[in-house]
Formats: sequence, C-alpha cells, structure tokens
Amino acid sequence: MDGGATRFTTRPGLRATILMDEEEQYQGRPLVSVLLDLARDAGVRTAFVSKGVAGFGERRLVHTTAIEILTFHLPLTVECVDEVERVERLVGRLGAMAFGGLLDVQPTALVVPE
Repeated sequence: MDGGATRFTTRPGLRATILMDEEEQYQGRPLVSVLLDLARDAGVRTAFVSKGVAGFGERRLVHTTAIEILTFHLPLTVECVDEVERVERLVGRLGAMAFGGLLDVQPTALVVPE
C-alpha cells in the first residue's frame, strides 16, 4: 500500500425507488424478485430491498409488525442506483410491465473512487 488517500470523483446518476407491498406478484413470481432480476439484467450497479415495519398503500389499510394479524402486506422499498443510462434502461423495462407499486426516479450524485 502506498499510504495515500483514496481519490474520489463525482458523476451524475439516478436513483429509482419502487415502493410496493411484499405480497405483490408478477406473472406468478414475487415482484421483488422480478425487480431485482430486471435491475441486474439492466446492468445496474447497486440494488437493495428494505422491508418496512409499518405502512399503508393505495387502499389506506395500515399494516404493522406491532399487531400480529396486520403483519401481512408490509411495505417494501427496492432502490436501484447507478449511472443515468443504466437506470433509464431499467425504468424503460419497468414501463413495459403492468405492476402494482409506485416508481420514483430522482437525480443523484455518484461519488466513486477514481
């Protein structure tokens, strides 16, 4: 090791966030699995899933881990972050699907090692 500090560079990127119900399916498969496969196939650098402990969706029904009978249909967030072109490719593929959920795309700055 040379002991020098790592240098970083900043590039424009996009963050695609998909908000959905953990029980959602697409063509007989869990939607979350389909979304991760699409992100990987689109070449997206980073994708991850977060599970909420409480939330509600379009029907306004609150689901929470605090009450056992309401622990089904908890909210999931799938976030995909990468360079603009790759996320736009993913968003184009998502646009061809009819799935439940909400898609939010925001500009971001990617700070990566040089």
